[in-house]
Amino acid sequence: MRELIRPGWLIAAAVLLPILLFVAVHTGFAAREERRATEANAIARSETVTAAADAILSRTIGALDVLTTIRALPRGDVAGAYLRMRQVKALNPDWVTVTLTRVSDGVELIDLRRALGPGIARPRGPGLSSATRFERIDRGGALCPCVVIERAAPGTAGGYVVAVFLSTKVFERVLPAHRDEFELNAIATRQGNFVARSLAQAKRVGMPGSIHLRNAVRGGETSGIYRGVTLEGVENYTAFTRSRLSGWSAHIAVGANAIDDPARLAFSSLGLAALLTLALAAALIWFALQRVTEGHNNAERRDQAQKLEALGQLTGGIAHDFNNLLTPIVGALDFLIKGNLDERPRRIAKAALASAERAGKLTGQLPAFSRRQKLTIASVDLASLFEDVAPILEQAVGKNYEVEFSLTTASFCVDSDLHQLELALLNLVINARDAMPAGGTIRIESRGERVGAAEQVVISVIDQGEGMSEDVRRRAVEPFFTTKRHGSGTGLGLAQVFGLMEQCGGSVEITSAVGGRRSRCACPRATNPPRRARARRS
Repeated sequence: MRELIRPGWLIAAAVLLPILLFVAVHTGFAAREERRATEANAIARSETVTAAADAILSRTIGALDVLTTIRALPRGDVAGAYLRMRQVKALNPDWVTVTLTRVSDGVELIDLRRALGPGIARPRGPGLSSATRFERIDRGGALCPCVVIERAAPGTAGGYVVAVFLSTKVFERVLPAHRDEFELNAIATRQGNFVARSLAQAKRVGMPGSIHLRNAVRGGETSGIYRGVTLEGVENYTAFTRSRLSGWSAHIAVGANAIDDPARLAFSSLGLAALLTLALAAALIWFALQRVTEGHNNAERRDQAQKLEALGQLTGGIAHDFNNLLTPIVGALDFLIKGNLDERPRRIAKAALASAERAGKLTGQLPAFSRRQKLTIASVDLASLFEDVAPILEQAVGKNYEVEFSLTTASFCVDSDLHQLELALLNLVINARDAMPAGGTIRIESRGERVGAAEQVVISVIDQGEGMSEDVRRRAVEPFFTTKRHGSGTGLGLAQVFGLMEQCGGSVEITSAVGGRRSRCACPRATNPPRRARARRS
């Protein structure tokens, strides 16, 4: 993850994410506007149908006013009224018939579908005032179902009701054409019964609409959009507008996807915009935390390096002077051993010489971490190094331990001192062995890695020991610091590794957890690998 969150990636994200954010927001708002436009268009179409139906009703009511004011009606001249009604009907081809009913006994005196003759008694309906009634639909018309528009004739003895039977086909013609299963359009009465319908007109006229339609018209709203299912079982959204004249409503249905798809697109686009914003914020926060962490680690490493540098300079000077003091001692002891000494003094001299030589080796190790030792930096083939050092490591750890190697093709060569790198690897493996007194597996891995602008090779030594505390981990590379019992270690092994890596331009990192630890050495990758390494890589 750390490799992905780089300044280059953040710059690209800072450029691209706002563009993607703008596109997502624009798409979301465009989809929302598309849905609103679809809804507004459906409402406008329903208003158009309502206006057209109102125009038809207004013309019919105007003609009905003429019929209710026929001069023959106050005189009781049924024959004269009959002739006048035939004349008016001839001017209105959409009328199926006109009837005249006497209110007192419910006798239908005139029906233009039959010749003038004796009246026919009809069941009495509710009485009428001067208002017009639109609710009744007669499905038994001579040609087709009819809307019955009734009005009482004023100023007549006993009272008459004139009714115009208007063909519902005239309302069907004002509906938008039925293009597919979703485009269902209808005109309904106040109770939710169909006056006209773009699909199955003859079958549905006068019949109740769906429960969704009836709930909408009974709600009292003058217009709106509701979601429902048609009588054919098709899901859709329906826009409706109520007429102020008749109380009827025009219903224009559109497919559910025409509204749901833009809504889903708007929701998903705005959700994507929110996610992109969060992603950019998370990336910036992550980068800031990484920078803070890296700054803290760099400061810690710098302090450690400065402390070791100072200590190294001190111990380097001491080692040099101490080595000068040891030189005559070793020379004198060697001279005594070669002289004519008895057996006991000779053994004492040899023991003293051996101690002096061990002191000389220890003195030689002191400058290893002081960055003052002379190194022969060259390209080191890790494959050859691992192959050569494997028997030495296996012998150093003993029979209860297994040493495994893993080498990637991207990490064959590094720039370092061959002998010092062998010693550093030996020190790390011995430390791993000492962390597992009961035995186990020590794994040595190497892989290529980019650290900042530099390419490095990371060599990791992994053990399965019980780990170390955070305080011990921080002090692990300090010279003379050891957790081993007195006399079991000098505390210079990891310090030597640290000094070598610092002098080679690399670094050392120790990670520890319950159940094991990992020691990482990062060496610069060789810019000019030896021929042997090239042959292995090919």
